Amino acid sequence: MEPALLTVDWGTTSVRLTAVAVDGTVLGSTHSREGILTVGQEPSAYALTLDRLAGSWATARPAVIACGMVGSAKGWREIPYLPTPVDLRDGTPLTEVAGPWGPVHLVPGVSTHGGVMRGEETQLLGLVLAGHRDGVVALPGTHTKWASLTDGSLTGFHTAMTGELFALLTTHGTLAQVVGSQAPEAPDWPAFEAGVHHGLAGAGLGAAALAFGVRARALLEQVPPERVREELSGVLIGSEIAGALHWLDHQPATVSVVASAGLTDRYRRALTLAGVQAEPAPEDVTSSALVHLARRAGLIEGVH
Repeated sequence: MEPALLTVDWGTTSVRLTAVAVDGTVLGSTHSREGILTVGQEPSAYALTLDRLAGSWATARPAVIACGMVGSAKGWREIPYLPTPVDLRDGTPLTEVAGPWGPVHLVPGVSTHGGVMRGEETQLLGLVLAGHRDGVVALPGTHTKWASLTDGSLTGFHTAMTGELFALLTTHGTLAQVVGSQAPEAPDWPAFEAGVHHGLAGAGLGAAALAFGVRARALLEQVPPERVREELSGVLIGSEIAGALHWLDHQPATVSVVASAGLTDRYRRALTLAGVQAEPAPEDVTSSALVHLARRAGLIEGVH
């Protein structure tokens, strides 16, 4: 069976290609660390990288649709954001760029007043297609998004730089000196949950003050060195959750979490401590959403 479509999730640090048959069957996928930071801003470099990563799939000359930071000012071509609210199921205007064997269709991001996302809107569409049309969704990552869905429409979202802050604090500055250079082989859940409690209870102090508290407890030997990293993670995530609940102006009974298994488990534990049930998202929400958009745009046949 030959691929009729390649779905491409092209982010800042990685890219994933999935080959899909005309009937929607997933034929395979491949992953590379060649995100836009690696490829750069030369359009021809993206076409060359795509051709190489596609390998034998390119022989069938499948249609290609791509989402994520590839459509940013630092990517293949900058695609304007769509303002909220956005009916995710209706499809979005796609922008063509010259690919290695035909046009590549780029999916636009979404913006609010003061907020932007690229890639998460496609994950949210996949979640809607899986039946999650209403409610609150957390999309943990470098810049974690909290989104509100109403009858399949993205009505608003809130962003926290939790992942980026954790990476910076554990590699630079005075906290890095007490965190240690290597992450533990297995999560220290008691230390993480202790940090979540601090983050939730002290959210009004702000993440910067709470992070300093982790350093102080380490220096005063109230937290063993091997537990500092996990406590910091918990503090930042707990503070983030408290901030998201403030943004929502209510406490939802359930939050859908779209993330890797490890991050989903981390947020599930933290949300439970906040009195909220976490519901893991189905797998491959991004690819299923891109197939839907491709069908809506007439790139491949089939019911959308």
